[in-house]
Order: sequence, then structure tokens, then C-alpha cells
Amino acid sequence: MRAALVALGLTGCSALFGLDNPTRIDAASGDASTDTMTDASPDGLLGTWGAPEIAFVGLDGDDDPSLTEDMLEMYFNRTGDIYVTTRATLTSPWTNPIQVMELSAPEDDSTPEVTLDGLQLVLSSNRAGSQVHDLWVASRSNRSSPWGTPTIFSTLNTSAEDSAGSRSADGLEMVYSSTQAGGAGDFDVYLASRTSSPGPFPTFRRLVNLGTVNHDGSPFITADKSAVYLDSNRAGTMGDLDLYVSKLVADYEVPTPVTELNSAALDADPWVSPDGHHMYFTSNRDGTTRIYHATR
Repeated sequence: MRAALVALGLTGCSALFGLDNPTRIDAASGDASTDTMTDASPDGLLGTWGAPEIAFVGLDGDDDPSLTEDMLEMYFNRTGDIYVTTRATLTSPWTNPIQVMELSAPEDDSTPEVTLDGLQLVLSSNRAGSQVHDLWVASRSNRSSPWGTPTIFSTLNTSAEDSAGSRSADGLEMVYSSTQAGGAGDFDVYLASRTSSPGPFPTFRRLVNLGTVNHDGSPFITADKSAVYLDSNRAGTMGDLDLYVSKLVADYEVPTPVTELNSAALDADPWVSPDGHHMYFTSNRDGTTRIYHATR
């Protein structure tokens, strides 16, 4: 949720000076085959979300949840480092979170987004080699192996703030947020595309219908690409940030609020399961910033 805190004026933000139209992502930095699951239901056909509950009792400030397809590993941000909690089954309690040392630098690391197969993870960091906060990616050969050293998405990043890279199940599209020049204002949502996975992302574009002059960030693309979830403090928002969803028709449409999950506090950082029945997100509705879970 670092991007959201920047938008709310709670962290520093460097001046924008942009890069000229990056055209691709280096294969060494951005390639991995991902899960080929295709049974996700189109968003909006599954009914409304039930009342959210605290996912686990962690520390005040835990945010940015992201899970593997089987929902047995959850990565999140804790005080500028990347942590993971696991469970044996879907009904088992989450284990005590541990810091993922391979993914955590002395600088700020946030917005972890793990691929469904659990073999790649994109994060935002201002570690050495970054321009401001840039997108970095780490890989591992299997889920029992340690993570490799993160490498930078050298041609996707700009001299502005770049964060929250979430991929579709087929690995062909990734949404992320950026304050780069040419946006509507503050953080905007961008979509990077490629025709095969693995392979470079040769193109990206701003999702114009998702943008406002306010913060529009922490985007999450559903497994089947039928919707993009995000958080925003656009006009009409109930709290500091609300959850929104944009449906894909001819293009991703103007987002609508996820009314049943929003509160008068902060609600942000959505992650939705491939079947569309589970959402994990961040909220401080009880006065403490925690990770919540809702079902439908």
C-alpha cells in the first residue's frame, strides 16, 4: 500500500521527469511461464461479497496481500519488507509470518504480487539501482526453493513512482500503477501486454477509463482478465481509499465501487482468487491496519 500512502501524503514523493516511451521488458527481468488455469468465472456473475473478517492477527500496518492460486501462501508488506505466511489447507490457520530475506532490502520494499504458480514475484522497491520506486521481479525454480535475487524491470520503469505489478493467469498481461508523465493525475493504472509467455512485454498503455485526477492504484487483474480491481480516493469515495472494480467489455470500463466491502476508513490493495469467490484486502476500519478476507 506504499503507493496509496504516497497519494495520501504519508510518505515522500520525488518529482516526475519521465522516460521516453519504453518499448519492452528485458526477458531476463520479466519472463516466466504462469499458470494456465482458465476456469475463472466472469466477474459480476457471482453475487455480492459477504462481510469481511480479519485474515490473521498480525501487526498494525500489514498490507498489500497477494496469494498463490491454491491460497496456501500469502505474501504481504510489513514495515517496508516482504513477509510470507502459509497454511497447510484452506481451513488451517495461517502460520506466524516470516520475513522473506531474499526479497527484502535495507530500503523500502512493498506491493508484492506473486504469480499464481508461486514461481515469480513482482515488487516495488527504491533499493540501489532504482530511479525512485521501481518494479523488480524475483523467481524460483519451485515453491520449496528460496527466491532468487530480484532484478529490475529495466525498460518498464520510469523516473516516477512505479508499483504493484499483477499478472493474468496466462501471463500475457500485467497491470501496474505509475505516476509517470501523461497520466490523469497522481497514480494511474497501466496495462502491459505480450503475445507469448515467456517473452518480453513489447507494449503498454494507460487504462484511460480507470484514471482520475486522484489516486488510482494497487491494481489487480483477475485470472481470466474479465476485470481489474483497484483502490482509489476519487470523488464519491467513502473513506481514505475505497475498493473499485472495472469490468472488461470492449475495454476496461469506468470502475464502480465495491460497495459491500468499503467502509468510512481505508480499504485498499485487493487480491481476488482465480474462481472469483475470495478477496483479500487491506483495511483500517477497526483502527488498526490489517489484512481482511471476504467471500461470495
